[in-house]
Amino acid sequence: MKPHIFLCLCVAAAATQAQTRDDTDQALEAILKLGARYDTNLSEAADSQYQPESAIWVVSPEIVWNVDNRRVRGISSYSANRYTYEYDDQDDHTEHFLDTDWSVFLNRKNTLEVNAYHNQQQNDRTSINRADPAEKVGDQFTDTAGTLGYKLGADSGPAQIQASVGIQTMRFDNNLDTLSKNREREYDRRSTIATVLFAVAPKTRTLLEVRHYSFDYLPADSDLDNDGTSIYGGVVWEASAKTTGSIRIGRHTKSFDRHENGNFEHEAASWDMALRWKPRSYSSVEIMTSKIPEEGSSRSTLVDVTRNSAKWTHYWSSKVFTEARLRYDIEKYVGKDFDGRKDKTVYGTAGMTYIFNRRVSAEFRHTTKSRSSNSAIEEFDRNISEIYLNFKL
Repeated sequence: MKPHIFLCLCVAAAATQAQTRDDTDQALEAILKLGARYDTNLSEAADSQYQPESAIWVVSPEIVWNVDNRRVRGISSYSANRYTYEYDDQDDHTEHFLDTDWSVFLNRKNTLEVNAYHNQQQNDRTSINRADPAEKVGDQFTDTAGTLGYKLGADSGPAQIQASVGIQTMRFDNNLDTLSKNREREYDRRSTIATVLFAVAPKTRTLLEVRHYSFDYLPADSDLDNDGTSIYGGVVWEASAKTTGSIRIGRHTKSFDRHENGNFEHEAASWDMALRWKPRSYSSVEIMTSKIPEEGSSRSTLVDVTRNSAKWTHYWSSKVFTEARLRYDIEKYVGKDFDGRKDKTVYGTAGMTYIFNRRVSAEFRHTTKSRSSNSAIEEFDRNISEIYLNFKL
């Protein structure tokens, strides 16, 4: 474990022990996760290609600070995930995640919201990485974003206005000018979101929402610079303590000024829906579906992505709960070399958590991922089995 990570863990543990029991407004907690996973296809390579597999040891310390009182509600956290590979030690790496999400209640009708993150990550080596001898490790990148939001009107009032502005930067640290062409994937993104909600029944509100995104890629001659706008109409509801949800349906437009075929505009239906059903206090079901274009690359202008997922969480006792997840993604590539490519990916996850006491728990999880495509080289199967021990210090 790196010295600075160990130091942060010790400081958090000491602060937690020093905290008084009477302090109900805030809590500082240190968590240590130790475990291992086995991956049958690190590169997500096709059956006709070399599929490296490996056991991976995981050490993940985390510090979490919670505040919840009449004026402020928020959470900030830092975690570091250290991965050690049995297959090839040059894949060993540490990832860092810093997140914060805060709400400041100025009064009953005015709320200021701030959230931000700074992540340093490394992907497993893909088939593209392995095809170029110059690419010794997987893609390393830094993803940083911040959003400032404002809410005018109470959640239970007749009307409410929500507005936010945000920025994001994506930077790669390696494989910039080799086969992966990561330099072409670096960008700055600016976003603006405005939502107006009207109460139409107790705990039910209709909404009109506009989202605008602007992507500026770092290469001066990039043809991926674009502006995107989504307009949604929908409803948000809490029908009872058992059922909550939201529906947004509309259209998304993505415009490119320097496309290979001149000015190019992609327009398509878009939606974002979520439903949570809790038939029992110990059991819940969550269903989500969304459709929106995502960013392209040197091989495609954009990717039109539809995501569908369902999750069932069930507490069998005070010590044991399980989670089952199913996800189905459809990715349609538009433009350049990948134009017309269509991938369908199915994810399945089953997991169980056993709580020994308030400080120690164990997790067991197995995930399968299978992709079919009209491009045979993109098809693959992947299985990941995981086991972890969690300690709250």
